[in-house]
Amino acid sequence: GGVDTERNACVPEPDPAEVPSNLPPDRLIFEDTVPGTADSYMAGIGISDAFLDWFMYKVYLSGLLCLSIGTETTDMLTSSTISLMGMGSLNTLTTGRNVPVELRMIPGHVPYMEVGAGTFTEDDQGNRIIDEPLLYIFLPGVGLDFYVLIDERWTRVLTVTLDIDMDVGLDLDQDNMLVPLFGEDSIHLNNVVVSNYELLAEDPETLESLIPTLVGMALPMLTGAIAPIEMPPIEGFALEFEALKGVKERAGTDYYEYLGLYANLSMADAPPPPARQTWAEISDIKVPNIDLMSIRNPDGPQYPEILVEVAANGDEPAEFSFRVDDGFWRPYSTSSVLKVHDPRLLMIGQHSIEVRARTVGAYRTLDPTPTKMTFEIKPPDFEARKDELLQPSSEEIEPRTVSGDQATVLYQPQGNQQVLAEGEGCACSSGNSFGISLLWLGLLGLLLQRRRK
Repeated sequence: GGVDTERNACVPEPDPAEVPSNLPPDRLIFEDTVPGTADSYMAGIGISDAFLDWFMYKVYLSGLLCLSIGTETTDMLTSSTISLMGMGSLNTLTTGRNVPVELRMIPGHVPYMEVGAGTFTEDDQGNRIIDEPLLYIFLPGVGLDFYVLIDERWTRVLTVTLDIDMDVGLDLDQDNMLVPLFGEDSIHLNNVVVSNYELLAEDPETLESLIPTLVGMALPMLTGAIAPIEMPPIEGFALEFEALKGVKERAGTDYYEYLGLYANLSMADAPPPPARQTWAEISDIKVPNIDLMSIRNPDGPQYPEILVEVAANGDEPAEFSFRVDDGFWRPYSTSSVLKVHDPRLLMIGQHSIEVRARTVGAYRTLDPTPTKMTFEIKPPDFEARKDELLQPSSEEIEPRTVSGDQATVLYQPQGNQQVLAEGEGCACSSGNSFGISLLWLGLLGLLLQRRRK
């Protein structure tokens, strides 16, 4: 057990076949060395895949995955922003006004995790790339409702149902906290189905091709920056981690039965090694024309590219990690120029990049005060075309109905619109709830064995 909660009204009753077993897993046997190496260690921590699945089941029941973001979360997320990205009929629906929007996420099925090998590769530019994630997170059947404030009423204009898979790496910061890492392609969206789209002029096939980019852009904001997981001292000894990896391979799969953390011990009050100091400066901002950035671009939206020159004090080789708009931290790179691409940069407006340095492979030397830079994304043709792009179409949106499971909603300019009642359909409004829930992962599931040299 270790985790318990009652079902929140925002999630459906789970299918009994989706409820994971709560039986204790086979015991993990700790050997004298870190698996696959000749390195010795003093303390081993094992978190079973069975516990992770039970934990995710309880997170689902609690309603912590019922999340929302909107214009109050980030002022870049508005009807005009989404319209400029390629959903042009939204601007017609709002008669050219820039109004607040809200995205609400409701899980439809029990999520689960798998433990991977936790390996990285490196490209020819010194960028670490997640090869085999340490954690695979699966969110099947997620429902995303898009609401727009029209005539002072929250009106649902679109529902998307899809499967979300996330490939997550883990690293440590200078305070011995586990930090999730996400690569450029760590979020995968599958089985996209749209419904309740009758207020929009776009056909469902077009929407199904447009939505993955929009959701991929919003998802990091929706889940928030997953909170680091503290690994506290043990009886006066600090953990000095040597390896984070999947152990006890599951036959016939790429998965493992345990997440293994292997560490040596040092006195908890011993001073840490000196932290590196980060220097970073944006050297170039490359922004395509607005049509190329649109999710309607036949070749897919072309992301802006930000070039950031980086350096650190001291003589030891350094590596650098960055994040965009307070989102997920990226894997480290030894390159002196970081090339930043991110779906959130498709939103026109102010953005930020944070960079932090450490000595290569020495997580305790991580700079605790990242260098933060702000900049503006504005396509070169935006000012010349702004009036044209934000002008509502003179073509009326024809009323239509959709058969099958999709609800019938007729577009009528006066009243009778589908409206979200105050407080309806979501257990929480903070995009950080998912991160808060994961904060307890290291505290609830530790099966600790210690060895002293």
